[in-house]
Amino acid sequence: MNFNNTWRNYVNKPTKSKGQLLGEQIFREYKLLAEGKKDDAKKIAPITAHFGTVDLIANQLRTMLGDKGVGKYIVFAAREMEPVYQNNYVPYTKEDGTTGYTDRPNREFRYMTGHLEQIMTAIREFHASQNRLEQRDINKYKALMKIL
Repeated sequence: MNFNNTWRNYVNKPTKSKGQLLGEQIFREYKLLAEGKKDDAKKIAPITAHFGTVDLIANQLRTMLGDKGVGKYIVFAAREMEPVYQNNYVPYTKEDGTTGYTDRPNREFRYMTGHLEQIMTAIREFHASQNRLEQRDINKYKALMKIL
């Protein structure tokens, strides 16, 4: 191989952009922030977390808005779902000291799914119109929906 071919290969080789590394770092930070907010949501809404709904909400938000959306909206969604679970389940302490939940009589499970859909719709609409609002943090708002 001669010098000209070596030089041509070196010049034509794509270089790594520093901007790309910065973008990857930002995405990692969004992911870490989202996981931290998910842990906060589990502490705020323990019954919702017990039944795995916080993880479901995180997955739906990640699909809808990405990791940044999870960090912004998961605490609100979990806080809004918690009263629905409180109306349908009663906590009790097991013999080993852990907490369990029993069904309340006359519970309305079908409302739980509908309520989750309403919350996700409210988040989607808030996200689309937040630039026009005075208060752009969804967590500053009180409950958006009446509990069914």
